[in-house]
Amino acid sequence: MRPSRLVAFYPGCADELRRGYRPVAPLLLLLGAADDWTPAAPCQALAKASATPQPEVHVYAGAHHGFDGTSPVRLRADVPGGTHPGAGVHVGGDPAARDASRAALLGFLKSMAEPGQ
Repeated sequence: MRPSRLVAFYPGCADELRRGYRPVAPLLLLLGAADDWTPAAPCQALAKASATPQPEVHVYAGAHHGFDGTSPVRLRADVPGGTHPGAGVHVGGDPAARDASRAALLGFLKSMAEPGQ
């Protein structure tokens, strides 16, 4: 059985972009513009290059990895990867991005029940 919808919060898309993403269902990508762990740019490129159905992409200005949480933004020096290897990554919530991503998620899931979707 194939999924009818797929959702990813701040995914790493670089590997899938290199492999050549092939969609099996509508996909919602929720990304932080300031995410230095899994940056938005590879996901935006993946969506642009995708066959139908192209992923729906939402990028939240100023939001870091974990924007849907409630913890304050902090540096995780223990994470070796990211956009600046060895410098750590920033993780933490963003109230505006949390609210907007929740609304996008609920709207995306609601569209499953709409005729013709």
